[in-house]
Amino acid sequence: MRLQPGFAEAFLPDGRAPKPGERFSFPDHACTLEKIAETEGGAFYRGELAAALEAHSRTNGGAMLAGDLAAHHADWVGPISADYRGYTVHEIPPNGQGIIALIALGSSTSTWQRCHTILPGFMTKDGAPVMSFGVMGGTMQPQGHVQVVVRIADYGQNPQAACDGPRFRWV
Repeated sequence: MRLQPGFAEAFLPDGRAPKPGERFSFPDHACTLEKIAETEGGAFYRGELAAALEAHSRTNGGAMLAGDLAAHHADWVGPISADYRGYTVHEIPPNGQGIIALIALGSSTSTWQRCHTILPGFMTKDGAPVMSFGVMGGTMQPQGHVQVVVRIADYGQNPQAACDGPRFRWV
């Protein structure tokens, strides 16, 4: 990642990753998020941030255009859920991979579609929110969600320990 244009300047202060517990400040990122909030996303999809993203892409051999961002359409969908060990696990439906995590936890529902890798999860207990969660890993994400839920529901781990724990991958 050090070789990616702009990465080291943004994420490696003093040429290294911040140490655990070390304060990390990222004012440029804060300004970007404020512009997105102030314009309700407009600056990102059609404004100055879209233009800056296109310029960075072109400068570094990328193919993304501001028009790609302007043409983006998001679908607002309701979650799907399944009960597991007294918790209700909520996931994003297809075309997300959440259905895979629910099937693995014992649910059987829905049909196959091409999946994207945006996979937020949410857990409730007795109708009350417990936590939102997610893991990185592309096609590994449904398995990661299952492992996090099992660590919390079956082994009583706290969310941080459940997310930090080692993962296995079934292929």
